[in-house]
Amino acid sequence: MLIALAAIIQFVALPFWQLCWASGLVTLFVWTSVLAMSLRALTGEKGFYTGGSLANRAAFVLYAVGTLALPVGLVWIVIGLLSGVE
Repeated sequence: MLIALAAIIQFVALPFWQLCWASGLVTLFVWTSVLAMSLRALTGEKGFYTGGSLANRAAFVLYAVGTLALPVGLVWIVIGLLSGVE
């Protein structure tokens, strides 16, 4: 995801602060996913529901935050790509 973002970021026609936020949301998705998967590997918890142990709930929250951040960041980037098309 980060490699794809790096390849297209130069074509996104957004103000700098919007570009930072949009790419930051995609990066947040990547890192929350990495942290959740690492937590799953260390504890054996799935993280697919809100109950259970603290590790399970933490993995769920990490997955949920990333899942909410990704579409917002991608739509923002697509808007920037489409506004740059002449």
